Amino acid sequence: MALIIPHRGDRVLRENIRKLETDLQSNFQSAAEEARNGLTNVKEEKLDEYIVTVFSQFENSTIRHIRHTRDNVRNEAPRRENYSTDEDFMRAQSDFRVFVSSVTLILFKLNKWFTELFEKISDFFKELWTSIKNHMQNIAENINEFVKKVSDMIADLYKSLFDDN
Repeated sequence: MALIIPHRGDRVLRENIRKLETDLQSNFQSAAEEARNGLTNVKEEKLDEYIVTVFSQFENSTIRHIRHTRDNVRNEAPRRENYSTDEDFMRAQSDFRVFVSSVTLILFKLNKWFTELFEKISDFFKELWTSIKNHMQNIAENINEFVKKVSDMIADLYKSLFDDN
């Protein structure tokens, strides 16, 4: 779904969306490496706490961006003291209502997009975990097969060296 941002009164919203995108892209690589390194040292009993911490940081960051954008939209509201006549102020209020309706539409689209995104992320995580478990199972099976072959070879060697038959 394409996100269409109207050209009128959208400067702050577009800036915040771009800032969020830039922040996510610039921090992804270092955060991924840091997470891998951080998980290496996490004890089994602390893993749940680690998960809660990571998701809480993500949640707080998202809330911070949403509040910042909300405050910027609210700051765009016309102030009566900035207009010399009631008619000019009412015209500005009408224009602001159009802006707010555009922002609302964008927020509905973003909400739908985020819902779909998180469904895909959740599915991806489930598939990734299944894949990792299957891979680990394959490794365990291969190790067991290897150990069995080596054990059979040692048994054959023992028989050939010490068995009189």
